[in-house]
Amino acid sequence: MAVLCPPYLCEQWQAELAEKFHIEAVVIRAGTVARLERQTPQDRSVFAHFRHFVASIDTVKGDRYRAAFLQHCPDLVLVDEAHGAAQPSAGRSVAQQQRHALLLDVAKKPERNLILLSATPHSGVESSFQSLLGLLRPDFRFLSLSALSEGQTILLARHFVQRRRADVQHWMGEDTPFPKRDPEGAEQPYRFSPAYRKFYEVVYEFAGEMVRSAETLTGWKQRMRFWSALALLRCVSSSPAAAQVALLKRAGGDGGAAGAGDETGLDDWEAASVDAEFTPLVYDPTEAEAANDAPPSAVFDAQERDPAWAPSDQGRLRKFAGLAAALRGREDAKLQRLIEVVRELLAAGYQPVGAGRRDHGRAGRR
Repeated sequence: MAVLCPPYLCEQWQAELAEKFHIEAVVIRAGTVARLERQTPQDRSVFAHFRHFVASIDTVKGDRYRAAFLQHCPDLVLVDEAHGAAQPSAGRSVAQQQRHALLLDVAKKPERNLILLSATPHSGVESSFQSLLGLLRPDFRFLSLSALSEGQTILLARHFVQRRRADVQHWMGEDTPFPKRDPEGAEQPYRFSPAYRKFYEVVYEFAGEMVRSAETLTGWKQRMRFWSALALLRCVSSSPAAAQVALLKRAGGDGGAAGAGDETGLDDWEAASVDAEFTPLVYDPTEAEAANDAPPSAVFDAQERDPAWAPSDQGRLRKFAGLAAALRGREDAKLQRLIEVVRELLAAGYQPVGAGRRDHGRAGRR
């Protein structure tokens, strides 16, 4: 079987398959594929050699691996965050269009089992949703969803499973309360502590050095350096915990991208493709059809390798990570403000619920 997902979800899928289904799968993405190819006989493709794999859809959709993947594509393909592979509007994301084209080819084999998973399959753009349905059956692409006949509804129900909040709120004899968002109290401003502001300014200066050093680079290497700097600053702006994760990833302290990747195949990557890949991870574009559920530090998972990092730079990053760790707790102004807000809500009789598993760095800074 094959799981196609965004690069920042590969390890999570690998762990879930092993824990829940006892399926040992390898991760195929830009930073691992060279190592896996060295473990593969010369006359075989990595996609044929490994029976079960979790692959970054953004690695597989590229010209270098696309043909080999399609040639050896398993009979069971599961696509997570499938809304990211819906057909975009004309002139929109090139990367998303490539993902959709890949899945169109995967779906051409009638006997192949294709499972599309998404928490936000319908973004409000009906044509995008229809393009996903069309991957299940080509004629579904032309359904008028607002005027389905009884026969069409029955046929679609055989392929489409939807569970909305109302469907599970009262289910199997249990009541599941869902939180209601308070629009007035949703945004809570906070200020950096003096110690954290000093830390931020040091990292900001380092990020400036990163950008200036990129002036000697060209193409995708230059763009990669820019996105690394932006992602680093966004994580540092968010919290000490997010800063520590991003700094260690960039330094290669968790076995991540830096120093562990391979640049094979990236020389053909155009700067525009790099921008399309990393924009949704760092920014919150208002025209996006669906939010990207990933922290900005996922840039360091998604990229293969930001080039020309000297050992001295990696040492500075690890030092910054140590400073961030020391600032966790009392010096984390966002956390302290959150504690105040939660206490106020509890005192007022509310039952606040925390949303999300990652520190996305979405909060503003004053």
